[in-house]
Amino acid sequence: MKSFLKTRSVYSGMVRLLDAFCEKNYLKSPINHIYDIDDRIIFSQWLKKLKYVDQQYQKEGLGLEIAKLSNPSHLGISLYIAASCKNLKSYVELPLQYISIWYDYMHKDVKIVGNEIIISWEKPAYYSAGLHIRETAISEELQVAIIYQRLLTLIGQNRDIFTKVELAIPKPKNTKLYQDYFNCPVSFDAERTLFKVQKSILDVQWASEDPMLLHILQKPADQMFNEMPKHTKFLENVNQAIIKSIKAQDPKVSVTAGYLNMSTRILQMALKDHGVRFQDMLNDARLTLAKQYLLNKNTSIIEISSLLGYQEQTSFNRVFKCWTGYTPMRWRELNIEKTV
Repeated sequence: MKSFLKTRSVYSGMVRLLDAFCEKNYLKSPINHIYDIDDRIIFSQWLKKLKYVDQQYQKEGLGLEIAKLSNPSHLGISLYIAASCKNLKSYVELPLQYISIWYDYMHKDVKIVGNEIIISWEKPAYYSAGLHIRETAISEELQVAIIYQRLLTLIGQNRDIFTKVELAIPKPKNTKLYQDYFNCPVSFDAERTLFKVQKSILDVQWASEDPMLLHILQKPADQMFNEMPKHTKFLENVNQAIIKSIKAQDPKVSVTAGYLNMSTRILQMALKDHGVRFQDMLNDARLTLAKQYLLNKNTSIIEISSLLGYQEQTSFNRVFKCWTGYTPMRWRELNIEKTV
């Protein structure tokens, strides 16, 4: 989970979008310096910025409202590549890595089933563990809403774009807000974030089509992608399985392998091929969860040690001090003071 939040990132144009939203709504911006056009914002910092705006805005549908202000400069080369394509069909045939240059998040799956194009992605492991729920919900709806807004621009404002949206976020009080926004049925608490696009718009020609520009842009886009930190869907799946084993209070490699329908030996070999060890991933997950639990002063240290799968509180105290240099109690005192 730590690696996800520290290595995943968003294009710097997204903070300019956030800044524009704050200016329009008379909010204090979380952006305190000018980002260069090639800068990237690590995902943990991006979530903090969304949380900061949300604490001021305090209305449902924040991601939807931010998306309304999006323009090509906020999405960078990813959007210019899309706009240079002939139509949606030619765009979805391109490598999905170009989306990551804009929003390096969970792997996007694209399928054509019947009369619909289905685009979806899984929840990240940290979200499944109950961390950063509100700001991640904003991030989820923001991604879908920006894609929707861009398709409206490319295909035509008078067309129906989505046939259904499923969001892996808690159900809001005002569900009609989302249905009116996307002009289709919207459901919540889904296992995956998913939206369905009408197949009939696949071949609608885009007025911005520019084959030469597309050819020119692909080379720098490939270079940008190759310079980004590499991560695999496999390791994210392992993180998900580790979270399940911790919640079951049985965080063992054999239990994790079982969730993945693999033998212990095969899992360990696969992790070795990726240059990581199971124990390091388990420690990383436990530390991330421990810090989150410790910020809730109503959860006792002994409860936290149990939630993390330790049989003895002393064992948890010892490893936590080894990780951070502080006892759990002292770390809580220092960090709760910062959040007050």
